[in-house]
Amino acid sequence: MSAVLEKPGLARRVKAAPPLKWTREQYYELDRLGFFQDKRTELLEGRIVFMSPINFPHSVATENVEAILKTLFEPENWVRTQMPLNCGTSDPQPDVQVLPGSRETYTDHGTRALLIVEVADTTFSRDTKKKMKIYAKAGNPEYWVLDLKRSELLVFREPTISGYLKITVFKRTQSIRPLAAPKASIKVADMLP
Repeated sequence: MSAVLEKPGLARRVKAAPPLKWTREQYYELDRLGFFQDKRTELLEGRIVFMSPINFPHSVATENVEAILKTLFEPENWVRTQMPLNCGTSDPQPDVQVLPGSRETYTDHGTRALLIVEVADTTFSRDTKKKMKIYAKAGNPEYWVLDLKRSELLVFREPTISGYLKITVFKRTQSIRPLAAPKASIKVADMLP
């Protein structure tokens, strides 16, 4: 070992290299090679993020949202649960997404959804900051965060490259009309566990 590396405190003074950013292709190759075996991950802005376990209230809320949206949107559209959405340098896995067109029209993960829903309990900060910006930058017109701790729904509309211009909070007792199904009315309480 060289004398330079043995100097006391040198390791603290050496700056760490910036974290590596992965492409979607590299991310899927790592998965194919077994790097994520038995682990839940998603790609956010070129970084691989390990996802938390899904607790029971989160599961119930996700199933509630999926059932409601399938009734409203299928068979003309495709409602997917906890599956990737190709957002360029990100491959998030929203809890529920509504893709335009039927499943048969797709040969890969969708790139733009009519509606995206994240169920937030332990992930509220990530869902309302990092993921919100990813979904907006990709041009998704409507994004919902179902906040289990506060029993309310945050609705993000009018995407820009840096976020959504319009944010509305709906309480448990209120109803929401999705942009892609304006005649439908969904009670926030019906989505909650």
